[in-house]
Amino acid sequence: NMLSNADIILPSAAYSETSGTYVNAEGNWQSFKAASKSFSEARPAWKILRVLGNVLEIEGFDYVSSSDVRKELKVSCDEVTAVSNSYEVTGIYTTLDKCENRLQRVGMVADYCADSLQRRATSLQKSDLLQDTVQLNTAEIERLDLQVVLVNSGSVRVKQGAVTMDMPLLANNSIPDGCVLLPSGTQSSSELGSAFGSIEITV
Repeated sequence: NMLSNADIILPSAAYSETSGTYVNAEGNWQSFKAASKSFSEARPAWKILRVLGNVLEIEGFDYVSSSDVRKELKVSCDEVTAVSNSYEVTGIYTTLDKCENRLQRVGMVADYCADSLQRRATSLQKSDLLQDTVQLNTAEIERLDLQVVLVNSGSVRVKQGAVTMDMPLLANNSIPDGCVLLPSGTQSSSELGSAFGSIEITV
């Protein structure tokens, strides 16, 4: 229990309870407002640090709002030169040998499994039944001779590493050849391991 071990507790507000700014993947600065009021005496982390700085009489802790913090940070970042998000890939790469039943897993996090609140929301978990399926395009389904399973709305045997489990099959022609969409973060896929890697599909 934190209360029994700490001499002082400075409750910080959740990210949804404070305004702020982040830099997106394109390098653009995006600001946002608080979505809800802070619980009880909780305060945004920057305000807690500001007050601590004032109490300790440290210079540079005179911010009034999060926009003040953003402005100072942006000035500091603008002074930095030769900063780029670009990258260069070099080397020799070869394509993977095709195995009769082996595919490359695409395991993006399921829509309602991104955080603990969503994972514990029973209504959300029941609303997206696709997150617990194995999805292949029709060409791969034919190549693996899984048409009967698809017609009968049956399950296929999924093997990744040393773990094997049965999951429902679904046709999705937006999936590239040689790949299988199997979302990660779900209860059904939690034991399979890496979200990206070699995976085997059989009847």
